[in-house]
Amino acid sequence: MTLNQTIKRLQDIVVEHGQINSYYFGELSNWSSFPNLVYPSCLITLNDATITTPRTELNFSMWVTDRLTFDNTNSNEVMSDTLQVMNDLLAAIDDTAINWLPNFEGKPVVFFEDSRNNDNADVVGGVKIDFTIGINTPKDRCAMPTRTRNYIITETGLVIIGEAGIGLIPE
Repeated sequence: MTLNQTIKRLQDIVVEHGQINSYYFGELSNWSSFPNLVYPSCLITLNDATITTPRTELNFSMWVTDRLTFDNTNSNEVMSDTLQVMNDLLAAIDDTAINWLPNFEGKPVVFFEDSRNNDNADVVGGVKIDFTIGINTPKDRCAMPTRTRNYIITETGLVIIGEAGIGLIPE
C-alpha cells in the first residue's frame, strides 16, 4: 500500500461516517482558514514517517470538531459527540481487512475548545488523536522499476536524467 492509497482509504473511512459533514486532508492552518466548513468536520494531517524494515510507519493527527454555541453551553455535548465519532473512525481504521497496521493504543485523546482564526470566527470544540499506520514496504530491489536512461552531467555537477531527444538530453 502506498502513501496515496493510505490517504485515500482514510478519506473513504471518514466520508462514509454519517455524522461527518466536511473533511480535509492537509495542514491545520489551511483547514482553519476555510470560510465555509460544515460541521461536524474532520481533519487529518500527515506528520512524518519512519522507515523500518519491512514497513513504513506513517504518523498522522486526526481532529473531529463541531461548532460551539456563543456561550459554550453545548461544550459537553460537543465533546461527547466528537469522542463517539472519533471512536467510530478508529474502529473503522482498525479493520483487519485493510492491508495496514494501525497503532493508536494508549495514545491520548485531547479535548479542546478553540477559535479558528480571524478569517473564520467559528468557535469549535472536539477531540484530537495522534496515531500511526504501518504499511508493508519490503526492501526488494527486483521490484523497483528500472530502465536504461540517458543522462548528462552539467558543469555545476547537476545530473539531468531523461530520454534521448527530450529536453536537454541529445539524441
